[in-house]
Amino acid sequence: MSRRELTMELQQYDSEKNLDGKSLKELSVKPPKHGTVLLIYPNMVSEAYTPLTMIAAIMEDEGYSVTAMINTFRNPLDVDDYVKRVREKKIDIVGISSMTYKIIRTNTLVKALKDEGCYVMLGGPHPSDCPEEGIESGADVVVRGEGEETVRELCRYWNGDPDTSMAEIKGITYRTIDGVICTTFPRDRIKDLDTLPSPELDIFNEDIDIFTQPDGLVKGLHRVFTSRGCPAKCTFCDWTVFGQRMGYHSISAVVDEIKKRADRFGMDSFTINDDTFTVNRHRVEEFCELISKVEPKISWRCSTRASLVNLELLKMMKEAGCHLVTFGLESGDEETLLRTDKNISVEENYRAPIMAHEAGLQVYANLMIGFPWETVESIENNIKLIYETQDAVFLYQVSGSLVPFPGTGIYKKYADEYGFKDYWLREEYQEAGIQTFQNSTNPYAISTYYQRNLFDDAYIAEEVFFDYSNEFKRKAREFVFEVGKHNLKSLYPNEPLKRSFILGVSRVSSTVYSNFPRLEKSFGSKFFKLRNYKRPTKERRMDVARGFVLNKLGDDASKTGEFGLQ
Repeated sequence: MSRRELTMELQQYDSEKNLDGKSLKELSVKPPKHGTVLLIYPNMVSEAYTPLTMIAAIMEDEGYSVTAMINTFRNPLDVDDYVKRVREKKIDIVGISSMTYKIIRTNTLVKALKDEGCYVMLGGPHPSDCPEEGIESGADVVVRGEGEETVRELCRYWNGDPDTSMAEIKGITYRTIDGVICTTFPRDRIKDLDTLPSPELDIFNEDIDIFTQPDGLVKGLHRVFTSRGCPAKCTFCDWTVFGQRMGYHSISAVVDEIKKRADRFGMDSFTINDDTFTVNRHRVEEFCELISKVEPKISWRCSTRASLVNLELLKMMKEAGCHLVTFGLESGDEETLLRTDKNISVEENYRAPIMAHEAGLQVYANLMIGFPWETVESIENNIKLIYETQDAVFLYQVSGSLVPFPGTGIYKKYADEYGFKDYWLREEYQEAGIQTFQNSTNPYAISTYYQRNLFDDAYIAEEVFFDYSNEFKRKAREFVFEVGKHNLKSLYPNEPLKRSFILGVSRVSSTVYSNFPRLEKSFGSKFFKLRNYKRPTKERRMDVARGFVLNKLGDDASKTGEFGLQ
């Protein structure tokens, strides 16, 4: 019998506080008191995944020893890698933050960790949307929504707090001794984020080399939050975890955190990672005032909505060190904006990037296509948006066509009609959402150009979720190339031959892919092997495979962590 088997206890409690109001006996397999914890983010990213630092801070406060493992392009991990770390560190508890597009692999990981005797806790967007599925996969508990206070109560329960039982902890799902999956009442959102401890950044120390850039900065730790939540209710967005109700850090606490990381890691550029930074103008004004006083000077970037800025505000942000703003434009089609509950007009989408450019800011713009109601005219309106704003926009960030994630309005409305209900449990859909670019000459080599320069229309070409006419598909490809031409011009302004080559290859490969996808991929692989475009090292193999673009914007890009999938 293992150490964990000896220390884990099977306890039964009478409970009357489950969501259904039934009296059930709860099953609680407790990990050791003040045990060892491994936090995992198994979805492929390019940097340290800082949301785990908040959970780590809570668990450290409650007496647990916490480390983390992040699946990165530079160091791809599989199940055996996690199991090895569990054995080496004698891990008692594993917490996994999971996304939809890797859920089968996550379920495999859960089983392997359970075989090692670990207590497994799931959280993140997908388990919050599908908590029962997480329990069925073998997890001991699913944490739904915001996790900090829920995890704190779980820790106290594990440590023997006599006043706490599983059924009294809000925001969790677990299995009772009767075999019934019990879902407790949801937990209220945290309004005052200053009540939470400071992020525990040391959890990345063991693998710090993976995130360290050539200039010594640690990628990922440049991201800070001033708020959680978004007041919008867009039907393509899953806002299950943080929702519409806003929670805030005080601006003074945010600036103090920035100064602390700047002193510790030598950073002078940060990303405000809020969903919608300018939702509260007074807070933006306060932030601009305080960050302007920090020495040495701090540059920063943010994301927002076109309807929540004006020229005066953007100029103020620029003067305070903001160098880049990303707008979630999504579409230049009025019907699409209306049917997605975007609550933004086409005119606002035209105006905001131009104002930001006038204020001296670099502008990124997010666009989407592939909604089931869209027509050729819809795509033409998107192309018009590009024509009207291209002088102001540096890059159009169009990482892929619509993916209907669970919890979104789009999914709820169309999943049954189009037959993709629970698609994430089928192997053929496991890449849905990761935006791998299949329609290139070689998905392992030239996909780099598609990942950041062009656009993934594979879901449209293959009708993965919705049905499209051939005319619509042709117009979508036209949109692809309009985006591509613009972005290539921004990225390679002094290399016209390179731009022409990339666009030429893309046109040919797109045509071949549409008719003979297997042939296109096979030919591309052989061609680029002959041209020595093979993956040279372990550190680079997933960089190339997933389209990781290395520092095409110079020093500023490396500081902000711009190029790399998020």
